[in-house]
Amino acid sequence: MTHQYTYNIGYRGGSGGFLFLHFLLLSDQYYNDIFGNVDLSDVVKQQWNIANHSEWKNTEFWPNNHAIVEAKTDLDKLLYFCNPTAEDFFQKKHTVDIVAKWYQDIKDPAWPIITSVDDFVNLPQWISDEMYNTLECKNTLLYLADKDKTKTVWLYTDFDSQNELAYYKKAYFYYDQPDKEKIQKSTDLTETWQNLKVDKNAAYFLNHSDIQIKLQDLVNSPDSLIDHGLITHVSQKQHDLLKHWKSLHPPELLNKIGIK
Repeated sequence: MTHQYTYNIGYRGGSGGFLFLHFLLLSDQYYNDIFGNVDLSDVVKQQWNIANHSEWKNTEFWPNNHAIVEAKTDLDKLLYFCNPTAEDFFQKKHTVDIVAKWYQDIKDPAWPIITSVDDFVNLPQWISDEMYNTLECKNTLLYLADKDKTKTVWLYTDFDSQNELAYYKKAYFYYDQPDKEKIQKSTDLTETWQNLKVDKNAAYFLNHSDIQIKLQDLVNSPDSLIDHGLITHVSQKQHDLLKHWKSLHPPELLNKIGIK
């Protein structure tokens, strides 16, 4: 039995990406062996053990999307994209590039060049069969062929909240720039989406993703993810994660960005 869906989870820095990823993984509805040799429970424990908010980024564990695609499981999968290009997020370009390198290793000079998902899908059947039999990457090839259903989910917040969180954690606009002053004028950095001022680099993804999740809704009303079909219920482990995440922020910051 194979899993039903692959969810591309994307966000711009400072929007709560890891909180969202861990929240979904703690549902036990998704394949969660995605952090190499570290168990999910240990990842959650270590990543959120933050003593100094200016060192927030130092405890992160990043998943390996390629290993997730190729993993054999009957659970749904989550692929994780921080500040992705549209090509990677919507058109699977990173995976196409990996397969194109493999393909080059077995390619006959007369075979067509692969540069996109469409190129792969339109290969003659006998070449596709050769790839399946030779490359030993069946799940990756199925993922590209779209026999494996893919949904895109974009996590976002309003620009002012994103700016406050990024500044507090020295992330995104402030990453590796601890002395940078907080952004005050955001006109050139924003666009309007559904009457909300958002990071202009998120607007395209918000307009084209299948599901949009606002950070404040995730934290204040986690049951809303049930309505989106991402989880079936909210467990105590998930409630505990949200509670701990809030405890890592000053109450005045949470109040300022609309988190209860």
